Amino acid sequence: MLLCFIHTAFGQKLKYEFIEGNPRTPNGLPYLSKINFIDTISNEVISTFDVFENNPYLNLEAPTINYSGDSVRGHNRNYDVSSYNFDSEIFSELKETVDLKSMKGIGCSIDTTSSKGEFFALIYYLGMYDTNGVSKKDYSIATIYVFNKYGKIINKIKNLNIDCRLPEISQDGKYLVCQYMSGAWGTEIIEEGFQILDLHSNNIVYSKEGRVLSITYYQGYSYIGIEKGQHVFDKYLLDSSNDLLLMRTIDWSNGSVTNVKELFKDTVQILKR
Repeated sequence: MLLCFIHTAFGQKLKYEFIEGNPRTPNGLPYLSKINFIDTISNEVISTFDVFENNPYLNLEAPTINYSGDSVRGHNRNYDVSSYNFDSEIFSELKETVDLKSMKGIGCSIDTTSSKGEFFALIYYLGMYDTNGVSKKDYSIATIYVFNKYGKIINKIKNLNIDCRLPEISQDGKYLVCQYMSGAWGTEIIEEGFQILDLHSNNIVYSKEGRVLSITYYQGYSYIGIEKGQHVFDKYLLDSSNDLLLMRTIDWSNGSVTNVKELFKDTVQILKR
């Protein structure tokens, strides 16, 4: 069991806990089973979300693939879909843009946002591979649950065409920032970058290719780093309260800058909702 704390904009300390599954995975690692949202005054559980039961991708009617004796890892499964018909609504968004008949395998997994802000997101996603073992950003599907601090589901996005890894949600719950990373199975990376999802319209409002070094919170903002060269980075700041995405190229060889106002005093405005 792992306890995490959520700090709200009002300074109130809230918490949720991750409940690990039992039995463990075939390789002995724990997996996320449930999420409890807890009242810190009474210490009572006010809401519980069953991560396993709500996984929409866990029981596709396709045979699982065994990789190193570990074909079913808690919520993670790998499917052989070489004979799959893809008639399910899960794949409805991809039918016009992707040759689904060329897909050979699918990997199912989950990810969560960190314990910052008043909102929490849980991501279920599928990553598909073609007959050459290659996966691309457009080959991915995600279902996203967004919770408020009481554990109430305030948004559910089904089967979105997005590769969503290392997700972070803005402190006001407006945006979800996540990394995408695609490539050949077990070899080189073909695509890498980050995307910003508007959680009101459920649309991707910005996408940028590049090597993502970090997606974090910094002095109250969502902060993304993209490597451009030795000691040179594009730094992005998502000011969700004003619906702005700012960018500035930084050369760290000249010394670090830690103040947000100084760092982004000369910026390029990219996004205005």
